[in-house]
Amino acid sequence: MLRFLPYLVVRMGKYPYDEAAEVSLSTIKESVNDIKEVHFVHKSEVIYNVWLEKAKKLLKA
Repeated sequence: MLRFLPYLVVRMGKYPYDEAAEVSLSTIKESVNDIKEVHFVHKSEVIYNVWLEKAKKLLKA
């Protein structure tokens, strides 16, 4: 099943990058057993860096 997360809304500039990263990463973390593959496409280095920092915090082993 294909799921679209709130992170997609960032593209339209209406959703804060850090909050979108937290929502998308938390959803993936909670659904790790149900998800086989995840792709994130970041259209700018700024968004990528925000996402990367949030991922480092949320996905610590």
